[in-house]
Parts: sequence; structure tokens; C-alpha cells
Amino acid sequence: MEEIEKLVSIFLNVSEAVAFIWGPVKLVLMIATTWTNSIKNIIDVYEEIAIALDNLAVFRNLIRHDEQLKRMLEDYFSDILRFHSSILAVFSKPDWKRMFMFIWREFRRNVKPIIESLKRKQAMLSDDKLQQHAILKSVQDSNLYAKDQFGQIQSGLDDVINLEEARRQKQEIEQIKLCLERKLNVSLAQIISQLELPDTVIESSGRWILSNSCFQSWEVNESSEGCVLYLNGCPGAGKSTLARTIIRYLKDKPSRQTPSQPLLVYFFFKHNDADRKSVRSMLCHIITQIINTDGIMMRFAYDKCSSMDYLDLPFLKSLASDCLFSQRDITIVLDGLDEAKDNEPENVLKWCLYELLRMAPSRGCHIRLLICGQEDGRIEPLLSSYPQIRLHTADLHRKDIEEYCKAQASVIRNRFRLSCDDENDLILKVSEAAKGMFLYAKVVLSNLASMGSRKEYKAQLEDNEFPRDLDEAYERIIQRVIHAAGPSAQTSAKKILGWVVCSERPLRWREIQSRFCIDVVQGLCDPDDVRADNCKQLCSSLVDATDCEMFPGVESEQTITIIHETASKYLVYTNTIDLMREHIAMSLFCCRYLSSRPFLGIATDQVCDVLQSGYFGFMDYAAAYYQSHVDKTEPLNMDIVSDLDLNIATAKNALSDLEKAYQRTDTDGIADIEVVAGSTEETGKPLAQSIQDKVIDIRMMIHTQWDDLSQNTGFKELEGEKRHKCTRLQCPKFSVGYPSEDLLRQHRASHERPFRCKEESCFAYVVGYTAQTDLQRHNQKFHNEESRAKISFPKENKAGEHELISACRSGDLKHVKLLHRLDADLSGASLPDSPLMVAFKAKHGHICKYLVENGVDPFVIPHRGMKATPIDLAIRTKDFDMLELFLFTCQHVTSPLNEAHLEKCIGKIVSSYPTGVEILLQLSIKHQGEDGSLVIESILVDRIAFLFDEWRHKLVAYPGNLDLYDHWDDFTLGHSTFRDLFPKLYFQGKFYPDRSSEEYKICQRIISENKFFLHIALAGRNYTLAKFWMDIDTHKLMQIQDKDNNSPLHICIMESCSSACNTCILMVERLVKLDTKGLAHKSNNNAKNMQILVQHKGVVDLFSRNKEGQTCFITLFKRDDTFNEDIMRVLLEADIRLAWTAEEYGQCFTPLHYALLAGRWKDRKDPKGNGYGPSRIAKFLLDLPEVGQVLQAYAAEPSPDCRAVRAYAVREKLGHALEIMDKIGFGLSATNEMDG
Repeated sequence: MEEIEKLVSIFLNVSEAVAFIWGPVKLVLMIATTWTNSIKNIIDVYEEIAIALDNLAVFRNLIRHDEQLKRMLEDYFSDILRFHSSILAVFSKPDWKRMFMFIWREFRRNVKPIIESLKRKQAMLSDDKLQQHAILKSVQDSNLYAKDQFGQIQSGLDDVINLEEARRQKQEIEQIKLCLERKLNVSLAQIISQLELPDTVIESSGRWILSNSCFQSWEVNESSEGCVLYLNGCPGAGKSTLARTIIRYLKDKPSRQTPSQPLLVYFFFKHNDADRKSVRSMLCHIITQIINTDGIMMRFAYDKCSSMDYLDLPFLKSLASDCLFSQRDITIVLDGLDEAKDNEPENVLKWCLYELLRMAPSRGCHIRLLICGQEDGRIEPLLSSYPQIRLHTADLHRKDIEEYCKAQASVIRNRFRLSCDDENDLILKVSEAAKGMFLYAKVVLSNLASMGSRKEYKAQLEDNEFPRDLDEAYERIIQRVIHAAGPSAQTSAKKILGWVVCSERPLRWREIQSRFCIDVVQGLCDPDDVRADNCKQLCSSLVDATDCEMFPGVESEQTITIIHETASKYLVYTNTIDLMREHIAMSLFCCRYLSSRPFLGIATDQVCDVLQSGYFGFMDYAAAYYQSHVDKTEPLNMDIVSDLDLNIATAKNALSDLEKAYQRTDTDGIADIEVVAGSTEETGKPLAQSIQDKVIDIRMMIHTQWDDLSQNTGFKELEGEKRHKCTRLQCPKFSVGYPSEDLLRQHRASHERPFRCKEESCFAYVVGYTAQTDLQRHNQKFHNEESRAKISFPKENKAGEHELISACRSGDLKHVKLLHRLDADLSGASLPDSPLMVAFKAKHGHICKYLVENGVDPFVIPHRGMKATPIDLAIRTKDFDMLELFLFTCQHVTSPLNEAHLEKCIGKIVSSYPTGVEILLQLSIKHQGEDGSLVIESILVDRIAFLFDEWRHKLVAYPGNLDLYDHWDDFTLGHSTFRDLFPKLYFQGKFYPDRSSEEYKICQRIISENKFFLHIALAGRNYTLAKFWMDIDTHKLMQIQDKDNNSPLHICIMESCSSACNTCILMVERLVKLDTKGLAHKSNNNAKNMQILVQHKGVVDLFSRNKEGQTCFITLFKRDDTFNEDIMRVLLEADIRLAWTAEEYGQCFTPLHYALLAGRWKDRKDPKGNGYGPSRIAKFLLDLPEVGQVLQAYAAEPSPDCRAVRAYAVREKLGHALEIMDKIGFGLSATNEMDG
């Protein structure tokens, strides 16, 4: 402070602006002295300013005579003025003492660039040459040098530094906002979209309210009296329209007047939207709006929510109060309060009137409250004493309706070529009948405008036809769009209205179109069933279509809602829509849809066609709300609905069938490791989890093929635009999603690790933890700075360096920081021991954190005498927290220079500390989108694959005959280890992966990069490992053919035991379910395996061929000495046609051709090959009852030697064969042979 005061005296005569510097300083100090906790912070920051200014006195005389340095001084003053502008804002906040910690942090972030700018100027002026010139008053030389220095400063260095800092802060703020958005269950886009609903067609509509005396008094009110205004009217009067007009007016106001206008927050209750009809949702919307405009409160809310996953109502009330009281002046607009459910309107008012308004003055806050709603007997008793605007008595409101009628009547006049008198009559008739009800005018005029002819229009104006009230207006529309419409339009309109009225959330137009196109019984989707007319054309003014906030202007993404609550009630009351029937129908559709063939048979070859058709366009809604619709039928009477296909029992049965279908699906190929889990009780995955997994699989296929699929217009009409959606069924982002994968990744992290550290500089501030206990352990280990050491002033010699070791051993962080400021080497390169190792062994996490954050490398061996790095020590001691600290805090962990160290580290984690894999996965997520993420994933995949390959080598190390090998099929070790590596892939002892997890992504990458591991395991009869690979290969990526066109099933048959042991049989049975492409193309070892295969004739293709075009039957004829008659009979019993089916390529030989060739090599007495030796295979074929077909097929192929075959039959005394030969003339003469 003395330095600043001295400077004030020096430069007092240089510029009058000095008073603007010294005045704020004095004011700040006076305010700060009222609260001792702020004094130290104030003095510290002014100390930094003073240090940055301490060499200006040297240039006192020079500045007076040099214009360049005067301008430089102006830059100094500009920085200091900006500094004081920020610091005064700290103390202008209401209740600043309570929020000081968060306000001060935000202040420090804002002024950091200013202080850095001052320091750079100081460094430039501290140049020895410049000071020397200043002292010698060599103005010319110093001027040139100063210009050069200034040029270098202005070269862009400041911009680069500030840009990088801004990028980092922006990224951090985005992560904080996404985390809060997930916890509060609302996004800013949702809030803004409430103002974008279609209200009127004329700009001036509703603006009369701004000149209303009650409104004006409320708007300018600055006391606790008159701060509440109640706007009421009948249903459809236009209250929401007026509320939006007021909100838009108040939002635009700051841009026209002073920047100190009140902050505005608003909320629209909605009866048909579950997220907008409760106190909880209102509070979340209010908090979201404030934290998106006030960075201090954003961090305050994050600090409060960081250690919690679920935010209960009392907490939300407290947080909303803190957010509101943080503002000097705030306006709250609540519309549609009567649409809140149950007793929520009273609860809202009691909180606002008896808590907010009563506490606000004591917290330095002024609140204005505008309530809009009907007089329904619930809210007016609480608001009767406050000023009111009653729309049914407001003449300007009626005038507004009349102006609206004029605008619409002009359109109708042009459409039907009406006279001026007809137009005026229409205006008068509608505006008088409206009786202050804006909705009536809108509905009636819209209906009139949609008439097909002038005659139809005039008929509607007849006294007996013209609607006297809103109900009759609705009835006219229903008559036109349902009863008087053509059969197709009538059916379409009634279906749409039924779906929209009963839906649990607003449906998108593409989802409604999907309902028309999908046939759940056939499992098909026909895009030709898309409605040619849009929703407004089909349902007229009964519905509203609102643009999507993410894809404005895209019709398929519009949300369709009933125009007003009164319309929904009328449709149900008049039985136009049978609400119970609609819920039952929707529950039936959703259950049958989710259990239809495309869902359960998603891995079949037809899936591409199913995706292309848009069959999954209704998937998001059905998956999230099938249960809700079933639940809606619970309290209803089963006798009410007489239709056999539409009753509650049918809905219950459909739900039961859905559960059974997914239980069967989950059972197929499941990895049962109950031994590992220590349980023998059958446990199934919850239905919701199974459906969620199915949705993930389908979405993955759609995203993989998106570029091709999106070329199809029909697909886009039903599937919509590309979104990156959350995988959790109950999350609002499950159907809404995000525009980018990066935003979705951050959102998913808030689900998986919701408990965050409160320290902004800590890695866990953004990364977080899965459980609150983990966060508590983290805080205890890394943020407990209590020291057990006595404070002593550090020495300035080498003995002082040894004090660093002592401070690290005792856990004295203050002493360590002081030594660091005195330039102590934190790495301890010159010390006998490593400070980081000492602190680690002494279990002082906060010391380790400080050392690593300040550049100490945990990947490097500290001294030559040591053999391990700090990272190695963390892995060896299985210290999860320290390993996490080192990997997340080390600044160059994923840099190319550190890749070798990282690979070694990951290898050790995989082999000896699998729990640490979780840290690697989170580290990969943190660096998502960067090269570092790919490096971590690639190394992790390689090391795990290497681990399993090592196991394979150990398992094959069995001496002796392989036929005697006792196949050990219990691979609990493999699953146990894999579960330790990836716990999220297992559910109650079984391999039930969470398909949205990073673990599953890595698992699938391991499989995709090592697709032949299953082939190798089966070839070596390592059924233990083979079963494991099949367990985790959920997408059947390993069911491929090798270079010889052999699938895993082929390999298993070829290498199976000749004795057909039970393990081989079980393995073949399992492979058959996975491989539906055909039998093995080479001979197998036993008949039992073949029998198992042919039993699946509906699944296994007996006539599949290898690359030579040969069937499996032909491949068994290559060698006579390996002929197995049992296998032959098994195949022929399955299909006798195999006995004469020829190969497709080459010489097109039949089985008999190969049978004769197989015998030739056995005939050693006939070296010239003029005869045939005794072939057991040939004899087997010629002894068949169907030998006639065998011989005819043989004779039909090229170059048959029919006489030789006859000679063989004579020699072997094959009487039945010879009888058939005589009958068909086979081999009787050369001519016959040629003819054959």
C-alpha cells in the first residue's frame, strides 16, 4: 500500500485520472475492513499490483517529457481501472460476505489477465539498458528501445496466452454446466423454447399489457409492498401469450436502458408435461437460468451439488433461494400455475410469498413476482390481497382480440373473396362471441379459414352453426376433421389426436409418422404409409406444431401438442378420444413393438433392410414409456372395454410376453460364472436394463451406417436428424440427445461419476467419483492440509534444501510452499532422497499433489540408486488414490515422449493391479477427442490381449496324446480376472455388460482386433479359453472364416476328439447356435458331433460349400483309410440327396467320383492305374437303396468311366447295384458310356 501511495504522490500532477485510482482503493479498503476474512485477500492482491508497479518511480522524470511513455502510463491506468471495476463488483453483490469465497474466486479469474499484463510491462521496463537510459535521460536511445520492446509485447503474445486461458476456462465451464444440467434435469435450450411457442400472428398482440397501470406500478416498484401481481382469466383467455409478451419486453429492456436492470427468470407450468408441473421442476428451471447468467452462482451451485447425486426438494428450495438472493433485483414470472398437479400451486405460492418475499429484504435483494393462472379456487385465496389484472374485465384485452380478428379476417376475405361488410360482420361476430377468450377467436377463425369453399364458409356462419362458446368451437373442428373428412383423413386425425392426448411426453412428428408405418405383428415398416399431409392439415387448430430447439425448421423434428388443456378435456369428455382405450392400445403397441422380430433378431442378415426402412423410429418413446402406459391401466375397470384385443388383461399379457422374450434373449450365450460370484441362485437382468442394452446395440448400428442410411429420404422422415443420445432410459437426454459426441461424453460422465471435488484446481473437480465415500476419502487424503510440524523460517543454504525433505515427511504443506517460493528444487535431484517418494511413503497425499502439480514427474526414477518410480510404487502398493493422482495430475502423461513410460505403467496395472484399469478408462475419457485418448486405449487393448494370449500358452502345455486330453471347461479364472478389469461388464455373477460403458467399448475393441483368438483356442482344444471368448463376444465378431474359409464351428469339428467326449459335444452344440452358415468343409473326427449338427437342419445348411464348391459330404471321401461310415449315415439320414450332389466348380465330380479316386491309391497291384482297388467308400455308396440316383448323377458328369464302375460292382458282388445298372443300361457298352 505504501508503494501505491508513493506512486500516487509521484504522478499526481501527471494526470487527473489518478483520483479515479486512489478513490476506489480507499473505498475497497473501507468496505473490506468491515469483515476480517476479506482483508487478507484484499491486501494480497494489492501487493501483487504494487510489486508490478515498483519500478515506475525510476522513470518519473522521463515520463514527464516523453509522449511514448506517457501512453504507456495510460495503459497502466487502464489496467488498474479495469482491476477496480472488477473488485468493486465483488462488494456490490448482495450478501457478499456469505458468498465471498465464490465471488472472490471469480474475481481472481477475471483479474488474472490484468495482473499478468502489468507484470509483462514491468519485465519490459526492468531491462537494464532501458533503466540505464532512463537514469541518464538519453531520451532518443531509450525511445527507440522502448518502441522495440513495445512492438514485441504487441506481437500477439498477450492474445495467445489469453486465448489459451479462455479456452481452458470455457471447457471447464461447459463441463460444469453439463453436470448441473444432468442433476437439475433441465437445459437452457428447454427453457428458451418455452418462449418460442406459436402465440399470435400480429406483432402488436398482447402489448397492451405494458401500458396497464397495475403492470407499470409493479414494474417500477422498489419496495416490498406491491411487488406481487396476479394476472388471471378464464381458460384460453391468452394468459400465456401475455406472459410471453411481458417476458420478451423485460428481456429486451437492458439493451435499451441501463445495464443494471433486474434479472429475469420465468417458468411455464404445463399439465401434459411431466417435467413442467411440479415445484421441483420450477425450482430447477429457476436455478438453471440464474447459473447460466451468473458465473459466481454457477460455481456456487456446482460446489453445493458436487457431493450429491440426487437433489431433494428441501435442498433445491435452499439452492434456489441462494441463487435468487445473490441478485440485487430480480423478477420472477410464473405462468399456468393452475396447471400444476395436485397441491403444487399452493406449495409454490407459500414458498414464494412466505419464504422468498419475507427473507429478501434482509438479504439485500428485491423481488418482483408475476403470477398468471385461472381462478380455480386453489390459488386466488392466497393472492386475493395483491394487485390483480382480470382479463375478462380489461377493455384493452378485448380490443386486442378484435385486432387479432381483423388480421385473420383479412386473410379469410382474400381466400373467399368477401365484401368489406362480410369482413366486418365476421370481426364483430367472433370478437363479441369470444367474451375475452383469445383461444376461442383463434380456434374459430382457424376453422373458418380451412373451409374448402365459400359456400362451406357461409354455412359455418349460420346462427345454428356458429359456435357460441369454446366447446362448440371444438365441436365444429371435430365435425370437419373427423366426421366429415374422408375415410383416410378421418382415421389419421383420430389416431393422431388419441396418441397426442395419451402420450407421456410431447411426440415428434416423425414418431407419429412411425406409428402409421410400423406393423409390429409382421415386424415391418413401410415408409409408403407416411402421411402426405402434415399434422396441422390433418388435425387443424386442435394441435400446435413447435420447432425443435436443436433442429429448427425441420418438420419431422417438430413436437406436436394439443392446442390447449381445454381441448384435451373436451376430446375426452365427449368420448371422441377414449383415454383408457388409448393407454391400453399404446401399451400393447409398445410391448409388441419391443418384442418384435427386428428387436429380438437384431443380429440377423436382414437387419440392414430393417434399419433402412426406419423401423426403429418409435424406439425411444416405446423403450422409455411402455411401462408407464401399462401402469395407467392399473386403476381402470377391466369390464369397461369390450374389445377382445383391447382390454387390460391383454396389455398385461403383452408385458409378460415382453419379459419372457428378453429373458430368452439374455439367456442365449450368457456367461454363467456363479462360482466366481459365490452364488447358485438364478438371477435375471431387469427388463428395463435388457431393453436399454438392445437400444444401445441398435443405435450403434444406426450410427455406424448413418452416412448410407441418411441418403434415404424415407429413413430420415422416420428416424430424424442425427443426435448423440444418452443411453439411460430415465434421462431426458435419452431421446433429446446432444449435437456432438463430445457433449454426450461429458454428460455421461456426470451420470457415472456424479460426486465431484469442490477444489477448482483439483483433477477430481471435473472427473469426480462414483460414490460419496470415494470423494470423502479423496478429500481426507489430498485436501487435509493440517500440519504436525512446527513452523520455522527456512534457511537459505543447502541445509535449507534438506528442510524440504523434512517438510515432506512431516506433511507440512505451508513449509513446502514457502521453500518452493525460495526456489527449492521440488524434484530433489541434488538431495539424497526424493521429496515425492518421501511424501508418498509418509502417506501425505496433499504434499504429493502439490509436488506433481508443480512439475515433479512421477514416471521418472528420482535417483540412480532407486529402482522404482513413484508410479511403480503406487501400483505395487495398490494405492488407488495415489495412482489416480499421478496419472491425472501429471501434465505430460499422454505426450509422445512419455509413451514408453505409459505403456510400461499400463502393462503393470493390467497384470498386477486390475482395479487401476478404472483410472485408465477415466483418463481416456478425459482426453477424449485428443491423441492421448487413442494412445491409452490402444495400449490397454494390446496389454489385455497379451495377457489372454499368455493364458492360452499355459493351457496348451499338456504333454501326451491330445485325444487323452481332459478338456477343462471351467474358466472361472478368466472371468474372474476380466471382471476385476471391467466390473461394469458383470451383473450378479454373470456377463451382463453395460453397453454404454467405456469398459464395453474396450472389450469390443479387444475382440475386433483379435478376431481369430477363438479359432486358435478351438484348434488347440482350449475350450476353457474358447468359452470365455464366446461369452464376451456379444456381437459375434469372432464368428468369421479364416484364410481357409473355416469358421470356428469348422475348426472345432475338425479338431474334436474321435471319442466324442462330452466337452467336445457341448462345445459343438454351442457353436451351432452361433454359426448358421453351414457345416465344416473338412472331415471331422467323430459321428456324435456330426449328429448334433444335422439335428439343427433348420439352422445348419447341409449343402453349404467350401471354396472348391464341395459339400461337407464330398470332403469326407478324400481318403479311404479315414472313412467313417457312422458319419456318412448320419448325414444321409438328414438328407439322402447328399449322396449324389456334385461339386460346383472344377471337374464337377460327384461323391462316387471321389470314392473311386480314394480307392485307387490303395491298389498297389495295379501300378498303371487300369483298375480300381477295394474302396470302402465306393462300396458304401453302391450299397445304398438309392444307388440309381448315385449312378445317374455319376454318368451325367464329364468323363464317366461307367464300365469300370460296373466291373467293380461285379468284383465286389454288389447284386442290387448291378440290378439297377442293368435296368438303366449303366456301363453296358462304349456307346452307352459316351451317351451317359
